[in-house]
Amino acid sequence: MLARKQLFAEAVLKHIPLAAHIRRVLDERPGHRAPAARFLRELEDHLSRSEAQRVLDTVINWGRHAEIFSYDSDTEVLSLENF
Repeated sequence: MLARKQLFAEAVLKHIPLAAHIRRVLDERPGHRAPAARFLRELEDHLSRSEAQRVLDTVINWGRHAEIFSYDSDTEVLSLENF
């Protein structure tokens, strides 16, 4: 099972630029945390608000499932807290 998760994580990071961008930002920050709103604003430069939210929600779900980052829905913060 671990090998499948690892393969999925690698595929997400390789083929989903937003997921790779989020992970890079989290890796670079001293606290390894960033508000989801930051990425939503970036998406809104190219998409409507509702489409940007849908895309971000999807990438957050895939990133959580792949265990490449965590997301706290109460604070709306992405992090590397559990990794």
